[in-house]
Amino acid sequence: MPPDYVLGPNDNVRINLFGNKNNSWELRITRDGELLLPGIGPIAVAGQSFLDFEENIRRIIADQMI
Repeated sequence: MPPDYVLGPNDNVRINLFGNKNNSWELRITRDGELLLPGIGPIAVAGQSFLDFEENIRRIIADQMI
């Protein structure tokens, strides 16, 4: 995905975690613009660029899962 792509409902994203915990998820953004991340819950992502999403999701996972 290009870094300036704007995420919206029904887009799919793949999240891969490597380290102490290895996980891989293919998740769809809900019609409400949220991503339901296992172990964390809903995260509002619609309207974010892919680059912003990457930065935010890394921070959220680091803060809440690792």
